[in-house]
This record gives sequence, structure tokens and C-alpha cells, in this order.
Amino acid sequence: MKARRKLILAGVTVAAAALLLASAGFAALSKNTTAPSFKAATLTGKRFELQDLRGRVVLLDFWATWCPPCRNEAPQLQKLWEKYKDKGLVVIGIALDSGDDAALRKFAADNELTYWLVNDRSGAIAAKYRIGPIPTTYIVSPSGAISRVHIGFAPGMEKDFDREIKALLPAPGELQNFKPLGT
Repeated sequence: MKARRKLILAGVTVAAAALLLASAGFAALSKNTTAPSFKAATLTGKRFELQDLRGRVVLLDFWATWCPPCRNEAPQLQKLWEKYKDKGLVVIGIALDSGDDAALRKFAADNELTYWLVNDRSGAIAAKYRIGPIPTTYIVSPSGAISRVHIGFAPGMEKDFDREIKALLPAPGELQNFKPLGT
């Protein structure tokens, strides 16, 4: 009975987030559009530009440490990172906390998160992606096109992420010159 209540609550949360998104005038970027490029640095100091990650599947997750669904999603993203990082996946968590890096580093350490974390203090990256409710997760294909958009997180959605990522990853024979990027 408790599992059913949790599932119903999660469904209501996702529906409320979608309603909030529509009513707030936010509109997530559409599937099959080119993902806007941005330059950023991870909490570990790795500098990158999104367009330089072409050829890889990129999961962009807009989140905050104070957001309960985001906190539930983070360990699932970590599992996906561990499973597919050597096969062509990059997971980038874009934090919208507007706080300092130390708080994010503590959250990452406490939750054993090793995927790329970016602090979007100014909200510039979030604005490019028209972020309203969080978490909002974009899955970007190796060609740089937005393949999937997920608003909210409920238990079980990680299976959708896994299936969608797996469908976009290069075949093993296509990975001859592939080098994992690390953290």
C-alpha cells in the first residue's frame, strides 16, 4: 500500500510540475532541436563546451540540492554514469542553487556523485534551456540534437533514461578511437 501511495504521489508531483510549467509560460526546448551550446567548468575544474561533446550522448540535468525529486534522481544519474561513461555517455548536473561551490561539493561528496557537476550561479545555462520546474532532464544525441526531455522525476523514470541512452550509444565497433572523458 505504501508503494502505491508513493507512486500516486510521484504521478501527482510530475503532473503538477507539468501544469506549473505550462502556466508559468515556460516551454522546454523541443525534441529534435539542436541543444544550445554553452561553456562551463565542473566543480573539479574541468572546462568544456557542450558542442565539443558531439559524438557522445549527453544527459543534462537541471536540479538543485533543496529539491526533493532532484535529490532522489541524483543517485540514479550516478548509476547511469557508472554504467555508460566508458561507452559514450556524459552526465552533467547543472545546479541552480545560486550558492557557492563548497555546498555543492559537500552534497556531491555526501551522495558519492562523480558525474560532472556545474554551478549555474547566474542562471545563464538554464535560460538557454528554458528551465521552469526542476528537475528537468535533457538527453542529447551524439549529433547534438535533443532526443528526450523529462520534466520532474518519479521512481522508475531511471529505466526510461537507461533505455533512451542505450538506444543512442554508439555500437561497440564504433568505439575504436573513443576515449572516456573522466570526471
